[in-house]
Amino acid sequence: DLFKCAGVPLYASAPHFYDCHVSYLKGVRGLHPDEQKHAIKILFESLTGSPVYAKKRLQFNMPLEPNQKIDMFKNITPTVLPLFWIEEGVKLNNTYTKPLKSLFMMKKIVGVVKYLILLGSIAGVTVGVYLYFKSGDTVNVQ
Repeated sequence: DLFKCAGVPLYASAPHFYDCHVSYLKGVRGLHPDEQKHAIKILFESLTGSPVYAKKRLQFNMPLEPNQKIDMFKNITPTVLPLFWIEEGVKLNNTYTKPLKSLFMMKKIVGVVKYLILLGSIAGVTVGVYLYFKSGDTVNVQ
């Protein structure tokens, strides 16, 4: 209810009353809510939590009720009438995604170096054990 903000009887909802109670759909013909077309979407990059893509859709509605002073509105069924809906969106361009790409490149390099160090350590331990047992020196403990 946007009455306190706008000073007029105005309601906000998702377009085509997507994700609203079924009673709102019954009051108006021609509405076909579809998640792909009418839902709010935000795509976050999981490592940094940065928003990469966002779309917000908002429909403005007006309550329609019977009015005994106007002949045309005397027998009208109370409903909520959609007026218009807007869509705002953002998709990050290279200016903002370039730092994310360099972050992922560094993550890949660190992953490769990690396994190279692991393999080098295993090889070093293996060579050390081999040289220790190859020498044949024994130690007697009394």
